[in-house]
Amino acid sequence: MLTSWKNSEDPSPGQFSLELDPTSNSYILKWNRSKQYWTSGSWDENGHIFSLVPEMRLNYIYNYSYVTNENESYFTYSLYDASITSQLSMHVSGQIQQVSWLRSQGWNLFWSQPRKQCEVYGLCGAFSRCNENSLPFCNCLMGYEPKSVTRCVPRMHSQITISLPEAR
Repeated sequence: MLTSWKNSEDPSPGQFSLELDPTSNSYILKWNRSKQYWTSGSWDENGHIFSLVPEMRLNYIYNYSYVTNENESYFTYSLYDASITSQLSMHVSGQIQQVSWLRSQGWNLFWSQPRKQCEVYGLCGAFSRCNENSLPFCNCLMGYEPKSVTRCVPRMHSQITISLPEAR
């Protein structure tokens, strides 16, 4: 299991995890260890890829392997060129990223999932919406205001006093 950090400065376990599902021979991304929001698709033994990660077909850098039997299930990858450094990581936002260090280019993003930040479950929190065409991605709904980057609260209006007629 790969788990996100709580936030960019706190490495304690966060809300997102990447877990192997041996029943479907796939990886799944979960929010709060319960709500699935992405799957790699099942392992294709002939193509040596997960069916919903087409970037794996471009396997000029990585050698992928998936093992499953009655005792164990696991996925590994190695590099064809040992001089290349590679990293699979999970951002605090719940997005997984596979990057490689290429001498001529620096860090190169090979693939990421979900591809769009707004596909990450609960990214913006309650009373907000996600829009990939704006910065920041998360904006509060009408009638709410930001309390933090990912939290919206009801906008406080001036108090209105209503006088009720006196009972006779």
